[in-house]
Amino acid sequence: MTDDRGMTGERHVTDKRYGTLGSAGPARLTRRLVLRRAAGFGVALPAMAVLAACGSSAIDVAQEPTVTRIPVEGAPTDIPSAVDPNASPAPEVASGEGGQPPAEGGGEAPPAGGGAAAVELEAIDIAWTQETLTLPVGGTINMFNSGAAPHNFVVEGYNDEAPVDLPIGGEVIPWPIPAELAPGEYIYYCAVPGHRPLMEGVLTIGNAPAGGAAAGGEQAPPPADGAGQAPAGGPPVLLEAVDIAWNQESLTVPVGGSIDLVNLGSPHNFAIDGYNDDAPVDMPVGGDVVNWPIPADLAPGEYTYYCAIPGHRALMEGVLTVQ
Repeated sequence: MTDDRGMTGERHVTDKRYGTLGSAGPARLTRRLVLRRAAGFGVALPAMAVLAACGSSAIDVAQEPTVTRIPVEGAPTDIPSAVDPNASPAPEVASGEGGQPPAEGGGEAPPAGGGAAAVELEAIDIAWTQETLTLPVGGTINMFNSGAAPHNFVVEGYNDEAPVDLPIGGEVIPWPIPAELAPGEYIYYCAVPGHRPLMEGVLTIGNAPAGGAAAGGEQAPPPADGAGQAPAGGPPVLLEAVDIAWNQESLTVPVGGSIDLVNLGSPHNFAIDGYNDDAPVDMPVGGDVVNWPIPADLAPGEYTYYCAIPGHRALMEGVLTVQ
């Protein structure tokens, strides 16, 4: 576009695209330029609006929101996953007591314990608490050693070469009656050297099955009075060792009775002259009570008891009367 001025001072505007626009004053020139530019903007604005709409749609589709999870103290860690509304529900399982599945065979667990008969046999120092035991076939002997000396358990003619060990400390050792041990009477004893003379007893195995029911469903008769229990003989008789002396120099004990030995002085033991000279009953220092049942093979009569610690017997002798 060129601007030429004539001799008259008029202004001629020439546009290379449209030719000479003619003479025009400043107002006419301005109006024409505005109209042309407005027409151009009228075409461009709809196109820009279309492009803007397409661009916005593309951004909405491609862009996904980002979720940032921040751990919070005390918040639950097990967050259940989304549940599929089309999934089939899990089948319900019947539960027993405590939420556990029911046991087979009626929905109840079997009762605790098998109902088998059991008796206790305790070793104290160099003696058994019981010298007779009666058990049905299939019964059990619960053995334990409450003394300070080692002990074991042997049934004569059955396990002489393999005694059942009874550890010091009172641990219970269950010994089921072996199936090959036929009904009858057996001698049981402690096989520790020197213990058997003071630690023998009679084991009677009956022919009733475990639980006390005899063949045919009938209840087996109860064991005879005193069977499987310490013999009745009244309360124990107390014998104390004080310094180098006994507090009693004579004792009278019925058959089946017992003596409570207590040591309140220096080391002492208890021996019956001609009976357990080689295996005295130990009496630990400190006042612990050591119960010594009168052995079944100690016939009624008078016996001399003494302390076998070297040099003590001269001051520690007494007379025991078993009646």
